[in-house]
Amino acid sequence: MGTCAIPAIDFSSDLMGMLDSMSDRGKQGESTVFHCSLDDFGTCGNDGVRGFAGYVASKECWDRFNFCWDEVLNYLGIEYLHTAHYLNQFPLIGDKPKSDEDDYRILEPFLRVVRGEILERGGFGVIVLTECAGYESLSNEEKMWIRPPARNSLEMLIGAVCNQVSPVLGRHNPIAFQIDETDSPDNAMEVLESYTILKKQNDLYRRSLGGICFADDTMLRPLQAADMLGNLALKGWRRHKVDKCWPIALDQAIAKDKDAVAFARAYDESILRGVVNLRRMRHQKAMQQSDIEIQ
Repeated sequence: MGTCAIPAIDFSSDLMGMLDSMSDRGKQGESTVFHCSLDDFGTCGNDGVRGFAGYVASKECWDRFNFCWDEVLNYLGIEYLHTAHYLNQFPLIGDKPKSDEDDYRILEPFLRVVRGEILERGGFGVIVLTECAGYESLSNEEKMWIRPPARNSLEMLIGAVCNQVSPVLGRHNPIAFQIDETDSPDNAMEVLESYTILKKQNDLYRRSLGGICFADDTMLRPLQAADMLGNLALKGWRRHKVDKCWPIALDQAIAKDKDAVAFARAYDESILRGVVNLRRMRHQKAMQQSDIEIQ
């Protein structure tokens, strides 16, 4: 069994305060480009959730990360990490199924790179998921205010990341998103549509979102790290549903230290309804304000 004494991951709360070292602007006029590498995880049919997971860091962090990640790949004699395949193919003595502790030991070299080059240098991991049953429980009218699970998770993640790094974001310090390629062109079109809608919504997004691209995770190391986090997030979610415990590998993949609060958010039925009500109230307030201005 894995550890049950992990306070770092709380999927039920809004979590802030992730960017202690990122808040340093550096020299006057210095330009910093942040990159967020993401991968999706889960299906409504098999898992009951749709989510996105990944890491945010400066270009300098990612450059060092790439070098260290390559060193691990070369040492292990593999071209790239696809976490599910790597864990499934990793040989263990005996015929018992792999445990959470086995996952941690197998992935430990990669987790050390993430911790040393991302989490401990001002970057952070992020996980957002939406429960499919929670979305389906909404009325048709309520669904007018909420995107389907995958798009809700993506849009909430992009918005939350921009809010986290907003003190240092701007036209000269934008954030770029890269997402693993998917087999379905429809998925890519939905991602692009969500990104475009967000960029039109308000000034924070317009001045912060520097670009989005779809890339092959066999070629880009940050996407391999995002794939690892997504794999661990889905397993962690399943585990937590059973015994309220978080696997050690997930804790190591997202929490900077034992006192850090990881950036993770789950949208269940109650939270989705809360978002619906909040958006309704904002819309009504905007309409009332418009009526006042017309008068």
